[in-house]
Amino acid sequence: MDKSTKLFLLLTVACLQLLLTSCQQSADFGVTNPESIPSNPIGTPEATPTPSAQVYEDDFDFQLEILQVDSDAYITTPDLYGEYVVYANWNDVTNETRKIHMLNINTKEDQIIYSLPHQDYDSMIDDVCIGDGWIFWVEGHWTTEDLPTDWAIKSYNIQTKETRTIRESSELGGTITLAPRLDNEDNTIVWMEGYGNSEGEYFHTVYTYNADTDDMLLVTDVSSVFNPFSRIRIRNHTISFYDTVDNADGIRVIDLADYTEMFVETGCLPYSVCSNGEYAAWKKEAGALYVYCLADGKTTQVSDSPFLCDMYGDNLYYSEIDPHHLYRYSLKTGKTTCLTTSFTREYERVWVDYPSVYGNTMVCDMRCDRANEEDDIKKGRCELLVIRWE
Repeated sequence: MDKSTKLFLLLTVACLQLLLTSCQQSADFGVTNPESIPSNPIGTPEATPTPSAQVYEDDFDFQLEILQVDSDAYITTPDLYGEYVVYANWNDVTNETRKIHMLNINTKEDQIIYSLPHQDYDSMIDDVCIGDGWIFWVEGHWTTEDLPTDWAIKSYNIQTKETRTIRESSELGGTITLAPRLDNEDNTIVWMEGYGNSEGEYFHTVYTYNADTDDMLLVTDVSSVFNPFSRIRIRNHTISFYDTVDNADGIRVIDLADYTEMFVETGCLPYSVCSNGEYAAWKKEAGALYVYCLADGKTTQVSDSPFLCDMYGDNLYYSEIDPHHLYRYSLKTGKTTCLTTSFTREYERVWVDYPSVYGNTMVCDMRCDRANEEDDIKKGRCELLVIRWE
C-alpha cells in the first residue's frame, strides 16, 4: 500500500505479471447499485499521441518549505485539506508502531489521532485521506511479498473523535485478491476490492462512500486488474481507472453525477491514470506521459520520462525520473513549471511522491540525499514538501 510509494513500487514489480480477470458481480454486499448507469455507456475515441515541445512558464511565483515528519523512515502519501495534512508513518525494517498524524502546516502542531492497537511486521496503515471534518484510511496485514490476509476501511470524525469501520474484508464472499487503495474528494472516498471463489473466478468492483450521508454505492464491475496496487482517482466528481473493453487496454472515465462513462483506448497498459472529467492522463511503462482531451479527442505528449502524475483542477502535476523534479503542467495553456529546481543546490538526489493540492497549496512527501551527508540512516529519509503560490 500506498500512497508508501516505495512499498507499492516494490509490490508492483513483484506482481507485474498478475492479470486478474473479473466475472459478472454476483455477490450481495448489502450496498446500493446506482440504477442510472446506462446499459452501454462506453464510447471509444481515438487516442493518437501528438508530441509537443515543453513550454515553460517563467512568471509563476511560489514558495517552498520543508517540514520534518515524525517517522523513523517513511510516511504514507500525505493528503491536504485546508491547513491540515494527514499521513501515517511506516518502516519496512523495524516494527515501528503505525500512527496517523494530523499536522497543521501553518502552526506546525502535530496530533496523533489513531494508532494500531498492536504492531508486528506486516501490520499496515495506508492511504490516509482527509476531508471536511473526516479522516479515512485502510489498515490490515500485508507485506511486500504477500497479498493481504485481511483489511478494513475506517473513518475518524475530527469533531467527535469517533472511529468507525466502513467496510472490511470479512464481508466479501471469498479469498481476497487485493488490499483496497483509497482516494478521496472532500468526504467521498473511492476504492476497488476483489475476491476469488473456489471455482477460480475473480470478482472486482468499484465503490464510493460518502461520510456526510453514510451512503455506500457499488459503482461498477471491473473486467481486468493488471496492477492490484493501483489507486482509483476521484477528481471533480469523476473517477478514472484502467480496464479492458473488447480486449482493448484503456481508461474508463465515469462521471459520478449521472454515471455516464467514456472509454479512452490507450493502445498500451496505462500507468498513473487520472482524470478531471475534461482531460485524462496516463503514462506508458518506461515511456512517455500523455494528456487526452475528452471533448476533441486530441492527445498531447507532456513528458518523455515521467515517474508519477496526478490531476487537480486545470493542472497536471508530475515528476520525472532524471532529474527527479516535480512539475506543474497547465491543461489550458500547455505551459509547464518546474517546482523544485532550487533543490539541485542542496541535495544530491530528490524523489517526490504524488502531490495533494488544496487551493493554492500543495504537499507531497520527499526523499532526498543531502550533499555531504555521512549518516546513511538519514539518506533517503522522508520529509514533507510544502509549496504555496498566490
